[in-house]
Amino acid sequence: MKKELLDLRPALAIAAVEVAEVMQKIQKDKEEVEFKKSLVNEDEANQQAAEAGKLRQECLMDLAKALPLIESKVTTKCSNLV
Repeated sequence: MKKELLDLRPALAIAAVEVAEVMQKIQKDKEEVEFKKSLVNEDEANQQAAEAGKLRQECLMDLAKALPLIESKVTTKCSNLV
């Protein structure tokens, strides 16, 4: 049994080196994935900001239309009170 274990040592050493190489590749891939994920999140945030800007602009245009009507109604109501 001891001889068998001694015979397996070189294979075990090679396997350990291979495992270390695979772990390094996994770490490198993980870092790359995290970087790409941050880019995707940034793109999504930019898209959401653009959509929010469009919605804000639409709201401001609607408000610009509504304010004169509201002001005229308030003026009319105030005139009727006097």
